[in-house]
Amino acid sequence: LLGQFRMRQIARKQALITQITELAKQHETLSSYTTKLRSYCTALERQIAGRSEPNVLLALEALSATSGQASGLDQSFARVISLTLPGARATLYVADPAGLRLVAVAGTPPESDTGAWIASTHPLFRAVVAEARSVSVLTPEGETSLAKAGLAAVPVGTSTAHGSKIAGMLKIEEIDPASFGRATLPALEAIAHALSPALEALLSQSGRVGVASAPKTAVRPEASGPRFLRHLRWFSRVEPKDGNSATAGLAPVKARVTN
Repeated sequence: LLGQFRMRQIARKQALITQITELAKQHETLSSYTTKLRSYCTALERQIAGRSEPNVLLALEALSATSGQASGLDQSFARVISLTLPGARATLYVADPAGLRLVAVAGTPPESDTGAWIASTHPLFRAVVAEARSVSVLTPEGETSLAKAGLAAVPVGTSTAHGSKIAGMLKIEEIDPASFGRATLPALEAIAHALSPALEALLSQSGRVGVASAPKTAVRPEASGPRFLRHLRWFSRVEPKDGNSATAGLAPVKARVTN
């Protein structure tokens, strides 16, 4: 009887030793896995921390940085355009009853000061400021209003039921054809809306109040693909010899599409 009891004790001890050995091996395996997982998480955190933000988020950050302040408007404008329309050249104007004055340039600076002033007699001023319309060369009406002075333009200001108070104009001079289409004008209008408080603040600093326009009545026509390609081939400005031009009042400015 005593021998049987002793045998059972030895068997239980051996089973416990085997169980402890297995648990020790599992512990080592889990420890090794935990170490590798910790290293992977650390590397992933570093990768995420060093990853650049999407352009759209950076553009929204740049727009919010203006906060209705005129200071730093040129830098904010250039940053927004470079993030939303890479490679494009755009200009920002401030409006008064006499015309439009250039205040900021995004992209490659112009070779001269031409285009720094657009008189109130120019068709572009009448369309964008007096009538508060967005125009582009993708439509016959927009092409006529731009008169080879750019590819697209939108008003910058606030709209009401009785009309609009225009503080200025946002104009595209050059752009990658792949980024130029039906969605371009709505995108420019969104940028213009965000820049409106800063441009109005700039007007207030100079003692101006902008230009009141008539209520919007025109509907933007839809553009067609073939017409878009046809009009992208001839944006170099050529002045007529007799001096009579639909672009009277606008200093010459090159408007071309980058390839």
